[in-house]
Amino acid sequence: MRSRGYVLLLAAVCFSSAHVNGCQVSQGYRPQILPSHHWKLGCPENESICGGSCSEEELPETVVSPTGIKSRSLPTVDGPNGNCAVYLHRSYSDSIDFGEFANTCLTRLELCKRGLTVSVWLKIDTSLNGRTYYVSSGGQASDSRGISILGSRNVESYGDTFILTIILNDLNHIWRAETSALPTNGRWAHVAFTWSEYHGLRVFIDGQLQAQHKFGTPQSTNLYQYTRLTIGRPNSGYRYFGTSGFSDLKIYYQRLEDHEIAEAITNERFPKKNGLKQVVND
Repeated sequence: MRSRGYVLLLAAVCFSSAHVNGCQVSQGYRPQILPSHHWKLGCPENESICGGSCSEEELPETVVSPTGIKSRSLPTVDGPNGNCAVYLHRSYSDSIDFGEFANTCLTRLELCKRGLTVSVWLKIDTSLNGRTYYVSSGGQASDSRGISILGSRNVESYGDTFILTIILNDLNHIWRAETSALPTNGRWAHVAFTWSEYHGLRVFIDGQLQAQHKFGTPQSTNLYQYTRLTIGRPNSGYRYFGTSGFSDLKIYYQRLEDHEIAEAITNERFPKKNGLKQVVND
């Protein structure tokens, strides 16, 4: 049975006498860590034509887990890696709901024994004022736990600069990191964070470390109210909608090293299609 942890993808290229699971591989292979969840966030019925709309209600995942339910027929744009990607707009209250993640690492960080990593490609409209949400499993709420990726642009608070904020909230601590290191409006950016209770929170934009919060701020959060995974809005309500393109939302139930974050971007831009063998770690 496949665990919800990680899956290793091993290049089965026979260049030396080294063997993995009976298959000869090169001495210098580097296992590629696969996510526990991966939503491509494109249109399965119209993948090759961008600029149209994603007419089907559901957005399936690449592995077995909840299917995303869209708020409407979503438009598509050219994605970051030659793909088509959905575009959510706050004027239409766009969002996608991936269902319940109660009693999982994503909503109860105390269950993340090996840490947690989340990555997504975002094409954010940074010109819009106010608070906007992009990914949420409850971390933004004082009466819940989980994660949240949100943006803010406010002249009084941030000097007319768009700030991206990542929040992680567990029973005893809250981790919060902010960065303004996003590309200019209209460009795709790979946004990722990795976390463990010991190492703290680290935030990456296009593979570069931009913010971190190591020890967290002590707090007590015994409540556990919001447990759905959403993009385009907070999972606690229908407001603060984010305007952005979305592509390749990935969740890893483990902490990744800095170089593994960078390698994940390379693997998305230049996917390996031949000579691959999956090895499952239970």
